[in-house]
Amino acid sequence: MMRRDRDSASRRYDVSVVVPIYRVERYLDDCVRSLLAQTLGDRLQIVLVDDGSPDRCGEIADGYAERYGNIICVHRENGGLGPARNSGIDAACGEYVGFVDSDDWVDSDMYKGLLDRARETGADAVFSGMKTICGGERVADFPVPYGNAVFDGIDAVMDFRKTFYGAAPSREAMEPMQVSVCPAIYKRELLNRSYIRFENTRSEDIVFNLDALGAMRIVATMPQLYYSYRKEQQESITSTFKRSTVMEYFLLFDLVEQRLVKDRGKLGEQCRLRFHRRVIDCSRGMLQGIFSGAFDSAEKDELVRIVLEAPMLKDAMAGYPWWKLSLKQALFFVAMRSGWKGALQLMSSLNRR
Repeated sequence: MMRRDRDSASRRYDVSVVVPIYRVERYLDDCVRSLLAQTLGDRLQIVLVDDGSPDRCGEIADGYAERYGNIICVHRENGGLGPARNSGIDAACGEYVGFVDSDDWVDSDMYKGLLDRARETGADAVFSGMKTICGGERVADFPVPYGNAVFDGIDAVMDFRKTFYGAAPSREAMEPMQVSVCPAIYKRELLNRSYIRFENTRSEDIVFNLDALGAMRIVATMPQLYYSYRKEQQESITSTFKRSTVMEYFLLFDLVEQRLVKDRGKLGEQCRLRFHRRVIDCSRGMLQGIFSGAFDSAEKDELVRIVLEAPMLKDAMAGYPWWKLSLKQALFFVAMRSGWKGALQLMSSLNRR
């Protein structure tokens, strides 16, 4: 069911912000109030998507829609973050669309700043940075490494897009490029024309951005850290790792590889190496999660075998320049390639200390 109070859907907006909602009753007011405080004013549409939340979130969202003419509330059966965002895109009316997770918040000038940058450059999308907040303290900043850059033309956008496949072989860690859609805005007409939507998968932002950027001709970046990501009561992968997590990762790899097949230009080989790095890094994380998880020895052995014998991982490791990795990562790589389960378990336990 979708409700549009005060005929909000018939109005024209500069930006529509989609907010998927599920079990965030404690934080929802902070999120919505930060959007109501935007200097863009009533040129901003707020699309609250109640993803079948079992608490009072739907009721709270309805209350906002009744009080504010630029807010609509969409109610749907629970289906996950990606499908909830898709429902929001379908209901949006803005020239551009953005996304905010309902336990986060944004600076009051975020959407005016992003919109001004889009208008100034003619960009199909504008990316800014984000900051992490834990216990009320700012603990980490994640700026876009390009500053005030404009990527104009197919080749230039591809050079920007390649970072979403993964890290370069010569780097110890991922580039400080945010894969999240939250600190950005996207031209809605382009998303609809190419029917770019979120997949129902782990790390759906990666796949969405690969699709969106593949259809764009101009992309701009900004150094501002408008977006505040709340990192509280977050459980680690080792405490939440389940058998299904392995399958979710390999589904993600399949989806990303489908995009990779289409990238055959001069940057195609760079993209493939970056994708292989993502598979290797994520597989290492999976193995650490398996060894730390609440599995009996037989199930651990089975899950380790599934990861190590996966064709996707074997293909990624074949010919990969592992000597460019950091020492710890290179040792883990050799152990994965050789199937040394004892060494993998030992290195995983040392990594947790």
